[in-house]
Amino acid sequence: MKKFLFRLVTASLAVFLFWNLYLYLNPPVKSEMARHGSMEDSSVHDCLIIREEVLIPGDTGGVLESYVRENDMVKKNKAVAAVYRGDVDGATAQKLKTVNDRIAEITATASEQLSFDGDRRKVDDDIATRVADLAIAATNRNAARAADLKIELARLLDRRTSVSGEAGAASTLLADLRAEKAQYEALLSSSKQTLVSPVSGIYSSDVDGFEQVLTPGATGSMTVEDFQTVLKSEPDPAAAGAPCKIMSNIEWSAALLVEESLAARCKVGETVYLRLGEDQTESKATIRYISPQSGRKAVVIATSTHYNASAFTDRIVKAYLIKDKYSGLKLPFEAVRVKDGQTGVYTVTDGLMKFKRAEVLFQDGKEAILKEDNAVSGNLLLYDEVVVSAKTVEEGMLVR
Repeated sequence: MKKFLFRLVTASLAVFLFWNLYLYLNPPVKSEMARHGSMEDSSVHDCLIIREEVLIPGDTGGVLESYVRENDMVKKNKAVAAVYRGDVDGATAQKLKTVNDRIAEITATASEQLSFDGDRRKVDDDIATRVADLAIAATNRNAARAADLKIELARLLDRRTSVSGEAGAASTLLADLRAEKAQYEALLSSSKQTLVSPVSGIYSSDVDGFEQVLTPGATGSMTVEDFQTVLKSEPDPAAAGAPCKIMSNIEWSAALLVEESLAARCKVGETVYLRLGEDQTESKATIRYISPQSGRKAVVIATSTHYNASAFTDRIVKAYLIKDKYSGLKLPFEAVRVKDGQTGVYTVTDGLMKFKRAEVLFQDGKEAILKEDNAVSGNLLLYDEVVVSAKTVEEGMLVR
């Protein structure tokens, strides 16, 4: 009996070892079903936003009071802002600016209808943080820091009132602030300069000094060196000589610094897609200009008439250039093979490997989009089981 058990165990162990050796030498076939999918020929680049912008001259050293909201559309000859000269009472001017900021905060909060519990909790958390910071600043006798924190705390308290649902309290606060604003404006009335929009377009007080550099004229002449100079430059609002501006809403352009290999694949007049900003809003655009190559780089400029918020709020961004989009049957690229000069894949049909033709529309080295063509017999079809990897791949091979 013991000999029998010993022989049985020995035989079982031998079979186990043989089977594992067989699997090691003949790994199972890895396959995947052909399904619909899409891919993009895209890349990310440093980007400069180019707009047609008209500066509104005024005292850049004064206090700006905007009559319209940032990035609002305005008509020609509309009073969009007032600026109080920088040589007036600085304390009064600063108080007016603080009141204007608080009014803008309350108005914006109300228009966004921020009344969710999450918003209230966030504001409460921010208030608690500022109070703690204020206590530290007071302990350290940091008067400048304490003053800044008091202003920030006042804004947060205003915001808390707005999001708390206390409509009456918010309205009363807003009325009080507007009355206070009127008092300061009366004191500064002799220094007030009303600013009028010279053209219709989008109003902005975000002046960066690039308004007369990144103009529509640059879309036909920008070099790699020009691009890199702006990219390395710091915004300089004082250089503009204006406290606000009007931006054309008709079109905008994106200048992208790309590798020379990508520039060589681009053509003037070609349609592309751009994704900008944090929300990655996509806009259809047309390539208008490709610069001479320098240092294996080139500038590609694409113009769009599609509205994109980032194109009117940002100047230097990271942007995705999408040269093309492809749809078809999506599979791992390693599944693609060539047989007798034809590109295709091996499928598992009735337990046997069978080659089927398939045109590769696009691949990135990891995945591929293959053309779906049901009109011709012998082409890859939707839901075919495709051999991705195997030790041996050949026509008619048995797949276990």
